[in-house]
Formats: sequence, C-alpha cells, structure tokens
Amino acid sequence: MDSGPSASGVVTEEIPPALDGQRLDRVVSLITGVSRTAAKELVAQGRVLVNGGVPSERVVKLATGDEVTIELPETATEEPPAANPAVELAVVHEDEHILVIDKPPGLVVHPAPGHFDDTVVNGLLAIHPEVASVGEARRPGIVHRLDRDTSGLMTVALDPQSYSGLVEALREHRVERIYRALVHGIPASSRGVVEAPIGRSRRNRMRMAVSTEGRPARTHYEVERTFEGPVPVS
Repeated sequence: MDSGPSASGVVTEEIPPALDGQRLDRVVSLITGVSRTAAKELVAQGRVLVNGGVPSERVVKLATGDEVTIELPETATEEPPAANPAVELAVVHEDEHILVIDKPPGLVVHPAPGHFDDTVVNGLLAIHPEVASVGEARRPGIVHRLDRDTSGLMTVALDPQSYSGLVEALREHRVERIYRALVHGIPASSRGVVEAPIGRSRRNRMRMAVSTEGRPARTHYEVERTFEGPVPVS
C-alpha cells in the first residue's frame, strides 16, 4: 500500500459525508498526509481552495460535496533526501545486496509534504549513504512501500542490480505479501479468495475500495481468530 500522495502537484477531492463539518486544516492533513501544522501553513499560503476560491475565514468547516483543491509545493522533489541518524531502523536481515527492516506504525517510508527528514529513507541513508544512487532519487533503495500507519517487513535494495531484480519480481507478481488485519464482522467462510479490482472509493477519495475503475487484485484470506465483542487493540 502506498504511504501518501506525490510530493508536488495539485490534488482535488470532494468532501464525503464522513467528513461533513470537519475543519479544513484537518481535511488537508488527511488528504495529503502532512502534519496539521503543515496543513495550516498551506491554507495560510493560499495553496488551498474551497469550491474554487481561497477561504476568507481563519477557521473553515467543510460540508458534504465541497471541493477542496490543494497545491503541494515542488521543493520537496527538487531537494534530494538527507541522512538522519535520529531515524533508527530495526534491521532484521542484511547482506551485500538487500536490507530487510521492520517498519513500525507511524513511520513514513519516503519524504513527502510534512515529512522531509523523518522517514525510512532518511534513516536508511544514515546507515547506507551509497544507496542514494540506487533507484529513484526521492526514494532511493525503496522497491515497495507500506502506509504510514501500517507496520511490517520491508525489503530495501542496496545496489542497482538488486533494485532492478526486486522491481521486476514485484511487477510480475512473483512476491507473496501477507498482511494481518483486524476487520469488522465475521466472514461467512473461514478462508477464501476475494478477487475484485481495487481503486479510490467514490464516496471517500481518501480510502481504497472495490471499484470497476481499479486495478485487478486477488486476496487469499484465512480467519485466525474471532471475538464475541469489543477487544483492546495494541
């Protein structure tokens, strides 16, 4: 899963019922993945339009159907990511070709608006500066991503040959990905296959959903455990 939108460009979203009455800066933060402080700065700089116009009030609450357009700054893509030893990575495997890390929830994978020096990439460059020339300049060594709030293992390429091989393997679906998730409700069958295209939700563009406009996807699932009522989540 992706960890956020592009670091520059224009993003336009229609406000779904779930965000009716929410503050503009909070919605900008949700759409772009930037912090609330960075979102407020975008609004103050006139980079956020509501229904085609710059908001005249300091505090704006949105309504269902409002159209929000956000202009993201381009500086994030022009400057290469810098090493930051303060970002400590949990390495579970390392050899001369690849690095496998255990990404915790809350950690963004590569620089994006609001997260320029506190990402996996910044920590990676601190321990392997040579990776700066591997793959894409803004996300060196990164061959796949996890959402900011998703934890799990990530494989990072340490040289161009490994990068090309891993990217090709992912493209040809020769890599199996296993996720553990907490879901609402109990499936009718304890195991099965969900085969349906996944794309942006029409009701909430900030979420993914089954969509005829989405990309083909096949998910094999197996229920590990069920609960009778609410349980604590850690």
